[in-house]
Amino acid sequence: MLQVEKLVSISSLKNIYSQGLKNILGHTPPVRVPLKPNEEIIEFPRVLTHDVLQINHVTPVVTPTEQTVLKELVFDDVLKAYNDTKLACAAKRGRTNKILNNWKDEYGIPTSDGVFKNAIDKLKNGGHIDEYIDLAFPAANTTTKAEAKELLTKYLESNFEIYSYDRIKNILKNFSRQIEKTGGNTIIYVPDQNKSYGIISALYKQSNPNAKIVVGWKNLQNYTAQNPKTNIAILDDCLVSGNSAESIYNSIQTGCKNINQVDMYVCAAYQKGVNYLKSKTPNLNIHYDGKAKKTLEETDFFKNLIIMVGGKPKTVKQDFLKTLLRCQDTSQGYSAGTAIMFPYMSPNNNSLFSANMIQHLFSGPQFAVKNIEKTIASPKGGKLEYPPAWLTRLLD
Repeated sequence: MLQVEKLVSISSLKNIYSQGLKNILGHTPPVRVPLKPNEEIIEFPRVLTHDVLQINHVTPVVTPTEQTVLKELVFDDVLKAYNDTKLACAAKRGRTNKILNNWKDEYGIPTSDGVFKNAIDKLKNGGHIDEYIDLAFPAANTTTKAEAKELLTKYLESNFEIYSYDRIKNILKNFSRQIEKTGGNTIIYVPDQNKSYGIISALYKQSNPNAKIVVGWKNLQNYTAQNPKTNIAILDDCLVSGNSAESIYNSIQTGCKNINQVDMYVCAAYQKGVNYLKSKTPNLNIHYDGKAKKTLEETDFFKNLIIMVGGKPKTVKQDFLKTLLRCQDTSQGYSAGTAIMFPYMSPNNNSLFSANMIQHLFSGPQFAVKNIEKTIASPKGGKLEYPPAWLTRLLD
């Protein structure tokens, strides 16, 4: 059975009547058809024929079982809940609940070379890079600070990624075409609505109003138990290590029935995480925008920092950059040395330097910028020298 959700124009309504379908009036209950938000609702009969498939936005009527588990996601509501969760977490842990209001559309517009020039110019010319260096390495000399600023600016130009809402929506349009190819029995599974899964899925729902959304583990189990050969699509913003995706996939495989296939769609994927999932979960289909990204040590930018001295490679400049970024502590989750920003959060895989730069561009709860509250002061009392005296002597 089909249900009309929305008509584009009054002419569409007239066309339906002209086909003689009005004679079914009285035999079936009417469908409420809003033409626009806030516009008066027009009563119209439920259509019992397949002859009107040309009508825009015709969707299958869900069964009572589906109705109990499927959920409408309203983006504004999901984003508010997400921010409220961040603020509540900050209050519980005694952390800052400051709201930042720095976002400008041009921050998310890359040049033809993929460099987010407006954002980097703001950080460089606004004194934010200098401020970070002074706070982290107060004992560094003038030459070292100049070298540090130059290297950090090049790091941003080579590694910084900004995902605006417009960029995410364009990516989701491509994902939509891929999801359609998986067949009609496909659902969007949201493991946790108050995390990025919820935000990305709500954005997807905006341009795909007929998408079936299942939120939460119990609802997924109930849905798959009643629907044979279910295709599950999971939408997320970023895949770095792959650990979260592995955990979700394994839970589905062991806890759900009637699964046909599982697909993971992410806006940004790092090759390290993709390789990990291919080895651990070979039957999980992974989709991402463009090419897989590289963590800091895998990038050509980082590899080109090797200095040849006496025919031998020296990592002194690489080590200098790692010290500047504060990304060596693998126990704290920011060893990847990434610099990536979404309009509602930045992940804890970012270096401390990246987090401190992003707060000057970000809008929303400051606590949503992961790693922002970790101390940036150097553990060596702020002492830093580059180039070191031994290298200067060798290069002279």
